This record gives sequence, structure tokens and C-alpha cells, in this order.
Amino acid sequence: MSWPAYDIDIGLDTIKNILDPKLFRDLALKHDIAYGIAIAKLRKLKKIRQYQIEGLSERHLRRIETGKQHASIKNLQALSTAHNMKLNDYLNKLAVYAGAALALLT
Repeated sequence: MSWPAYDIDIGLDTIKNILDPKLFRDLALKHDIAYGIAIAKLRKLKKIRQYQIEGLSERHLRRIETGKQHASIKNLQALSTAHNMKLNDYLNKLAVYAGAALALLT
């Protein structure tokens, strides 16, 4: 359902979250883990060490890579810069690896 005049959009995920919040949290956790695995994989492929990501502490990056914390847009920008990639290109590459990791988690 969508109410463009009010910038409101309710999708299937929103309805599922309302009906079964635990299911949605479990799904979100799997996505966080999959993206964390993908972030770590890309970083390791480029031979970038955790401490080399400017603007992101090793501890924070470790939490992102283990799925214990979401990566903010600021974090993703720092990662894309460290990889010498435009943010959009980094996100596209990340999505491919995250998709593969998610398939293994389900």
C-alpha cells in the first residue's frame, strides 16, 4: 500500500514485522551477518587490514563484519574509499557477495 502524498509506503516486510516481529528480527540478523561476511571478504581480497580503514575503528569494523552491528552509510563510504571504489560500485559488489553468503545461511 502506498500514500505518495504523505510519503508513506507499507510493504510486505512491514506487515510481516507487525504480525511476527521475531521472524523479522531473525531475517534482519541473517542479513547483517551476510553483509558482514561480504564486507570482510571484499576487504581481505583487496588485502586491506582493519586498521587501514580511515574513519572506522578496528573494533567497530569487527562488529560490522561479524553481523553484530549495522553498517551506516558513513561506514560504507569509508569502506568504499578504502577500496578506491565509488560507493555505488562498492555496494553492487557487496550485494553479490552478501547474496552468496545469505544463501549459505538459509
